[in-house]
Amino acid sequence: MTQWSNSVYNDIIIQLSQSFVDYLKHKIQNTEIRGKKLKDLRRGYKNCWKREKGYATEIKKVQVECTSKTMSLEPQLKEMHKTLEQRD
Repeated sequence: MTQWSNSVYNDIIIQLSQSFVDYLKHKIQNTEIRGKKLKDLRRGYKNCWKREKGYATEIKKVQVECTSKTMSLEPQLKEMHKTLEQRD
């Protein structure tokens, strides 16, 4: 059951029958905002959040991959630098 910040509201909610509370929840979920039901909007937000989380994971993978490639190229670059210095 939803907890309200004011104890007066809590007292009112407690006195309501469960079937009436369920009815109100159903009405709220089926309320439309700009032609979309709240449950559909909520689902859309969840999907968007999951996608964003997936993007963040991919970005981290790429960062790790780039770091490891850079680290593996570092010895080669040092060797090339030494070779170039010896030529001069």
